[in-house]
Formats: sequence, C-alpha cells, structure tokens
Amino acid sequence: MSTLTVYPPAKINLSLKITGKRDDGFHELETLVLPLPGLTDELHFEAATKFTLHCDTPGVPTNQSNLVSRALRLFEKNTGKEAPYRVTL
Repeated sequence: MSTLTVYPPAKINLSLKITGKRDDGFHELETLVLPLPGLTDELHFEAATKFTLHCDTPGVPTNQSNLVSRALRLFEKNTGKEAPYRVTL
C-alpha cells in the first residue's frame, strides 16, 4: 500500500449512560449513536518512514492527544508492528 483514503462517518451521541466501572479504571457505557449521512472526515494514509499526523484545520491537535494518533499507537502496541504512515486529516 502506498496511499489510502478513507471517509469515516460522523456521528452524534444522543444518549450516554455510565453503567459501571471496570477493573482497569475505565467505565462501562451504554450509548445511543446517530450516524450523520454525508458528513465525514477525510483521512489520507501514505507510506512513510515514521508516523506523522497533519491537519490544516485550526484548533485540531496533531500531537498524541489526537484520536488518530492514539489509535495508531494502540495498534502498534497491540500488534507489535510499526505504523509508519503520514496521515493527513
């Protein structure tokens, strides 16, 4: 794979209920989610030598707090494989 573009759909949480706490400190949740047809993000993945995240939208963080960055780091941790991609959001 040299490039890949995906369009993850937007959604809104209509209801969020905390139903308990797990042993790992996170909470059990019940949620009602409504997809928003026609409203998406656009993610471009390009093969690279290391992971980088770029976004031209003001106010969107591109550091470790960004969900894209967190997801790729979690992938690396759980698979033992690197995710050397340049991601543009």
